[in-house]
Amino acid sequence: MKLFILAATGVALVAAAPTRPSAFKDRAAMILYEGRDHVVSVIPYADSANLTLILLRQMEGDAVKPEQLAGRSCIGVALFSTYEWAQATRFGRKPADAQPGEASMRMRVYPSTPTAPPVVQDVVTGAAWVSVALQMAAESPAAPPPPKSEPVGEKPLGPGTARAAPLPQTGLAASSEAFKQTINKWSVKLRADSAKGPCTVQ
Repeated sequence: MKLFILAATGVALVAAAPTRPSAFKDRAAMILYEGRDHVVSVIPYADSANLTLILLRQMEGDAVKPEQLAGRSCIGVALFSTYEWAQATRFGRKPADAQPGEASMRMRVYPSTPTAPPVVQDVVTGAAWVSVALQMAAESPAAPPPPKSEPVGEKPLGPGTARAAPLPQTGLAASSEAFKQTINKWSVKLRADSAKGPCTVQ
């Protein structure tokens, strides 16, 4: 089991997921895009880029065959290293002038569908895997247990007698719920969920 600390959100999450050593590189910024270079959003913040790195590249589920992704919608994510971002914004270039192709780490993010899990695919290598983070966010919360009935022969609580308030969630359960809330507000998930038509990201 790996313990992932999402420093940018203050959420601690325990998840069983393989990690890629090559993914432990600092990222300085990211671009969300469609097609080859149609920029949807530029996010020049290291915290956001490194959180995305953790969620997409260090929380990998089962491998997915590329042919299983045919016809699905997606959004592109370009993650810039510190060096790449410095090169992309030198000579007075503004962050908005950067292009996805200037980042060596580019991914396609496919949202979940009624019949398929969310998937991340490396644009360069073509390798694809189930996104553990997005899958956890998509899972419905567990239904609360049914109310406990009065035991046979026990006198019901009388008027003015209050039952004890239910205990709040603690530990992993509370962390998992906070994690889901964070992911559901994550810009990458929001953009991926709104993607339409077959994926064209290059």
